[in-house]
Amino acid sequence: MTIQNRRLITDAYDPKQRIVGGIVLFLLMLIIYFFLKVVLSVGVSDIEGTYRLHAALPDEVVTANNTGQPTSATVTTNSRTLPTHFVFLGLDGNPITKEDSQQAAQATETISAELPKTGFYYVQAASFREEARALALVNKLREKSLEAEVAKVGDWYTVRLLPQESRRVAEQQLRQLRDRPLSIRGQIKQVE
Repeated sequence: MTIQNRRLITDAYDPKQRIVGGIVLFLLMLIIYFFLKVVLSVGVSDIEGTYRLHAALPDEVVTANNTGQPTSATVTTNSRTLPTHFVFLGLDGNPITKEDSQQAAQATETISAELPKTGFYYVQAASFREEARALALVNKLREKSLEAEVAKVGDWYTVRLLPQESRRVAEQQLRQLRDRPLSIRGQIKQVE
């Protein structure tokens, strides 16, 4: 019989290796950090690393009239005039006109006249330009045991669920709309 000598490793963890490895890793990351800082700061005019233009661009210059007051110059870039005011776009991508905004204001007054007294909540499911699409959604909602109605708001046909006295009930209706078969986002509105 031969006796085999086996060496048992009792302590595989060497704290010195961990400390030395951590220090080396820290120094390596420090070197990489300074290297990147030097490479990325090449060509930057300030020491702080901020970029500044030395002069205004030609399309940013505003001319002054004889009184010393700046005139309203239009800023152009690539031969396109930038808008001087904010423009709201409709769902079709076209700018909304003043007539559209007045119709929306009248529609809000119409809805509040049709709905019950204050304190009620209703879920607005969707709005359509065509009445046929709105009626099709109402029929689909009624198949899922949700009572809905169509209200004409300006040029839009709004599909909404019947008003509820409690917001909690309206939230339950909204969850039913958002569930899988229907997947309608909808929103809760309060009757004002």
